[in-house]
Amino acid sequence: MLVLGTNVWLTLVVVPALFVARDAHAGPAWTLLVGAALVPLVVGALTGSSSWLLLGFPAALLMPLAVEPRLVSEHLGSPLAFTVAAAGIFAHCFGVATLLMPPAPRPHAVRALAAPLAPRWRRRERLYAAFALLSFLLAARLVHAVNFNARNRAYLRELYPARETLIVAVLNLGALALWAAIFHGCFLWLLKRHREGDRDLTYELRQLRADAARTTPRPLFYLSVAGALLFMGLFAALRYR
Repeated sequence: MLVLGTNVWLTLVVVPALFVARDAHAGPAWTLLVGAALVPLVVGALTGSSSWLLLGFPAALLMPLAVEPRLVSEHLGSPLAFTVAAAGIFAHCFGVATLLMPPAPRPHAVRALAAPLAPRWRRRERLYAAFALLSFLLAARLVHAVNFNARNRAYLRELYPARETLIVAVLNLGALALWAAIFHGCFLWLLKRHREGDRDLTYELRQLRADAARTTPRPLFYLSVAGALLFMGLFAALRYR
């Protein structure tokens, strides 16, 4: 975790600070601000806290970038540099999520499956891979349209000549929000529907869980009890008249 986080810190903050903003912010305050981004990383690595590693550390990385936007606009101006930085951030988040994942409970018994994988499960694997690829391509297309499309950047430069970098940052946040909404509303919805399988069986199981969670019987129960008492009384009346 420390190695992956340090790599992200060097890529996004230290290296561009040395070559881009060295003259503009050459002082103790700038050095302290750059070094402070490592504090959440160290704290998270020592305590094993996912909040420090996945929220505090990325937020601390944004502080130098907010003070000097050229760290991002000039250093990550090419698709290759942006891809390398994005790969480092993804590796850090994936590594933290993998290392901090709680261990799965040990099964009571293990039985090897001799039969080959059923065709329907192979189709599901292909669908899952296709969904993951489509979500990646959508994110890449949004990033390219905002940051590397020459026509869009020229239009933004014409509209906001002195604030192009800030507008691009806002558009990146908007692209991230749009991708998250589409991912949750489309991709995850499809995966959930596909995972649930039989709709009728899923509905019946959901109804059974809801009935089991009820603290009072359903009206049909009281109607059945009343009917049973009525027939018992009728039986007793016919028996002893």
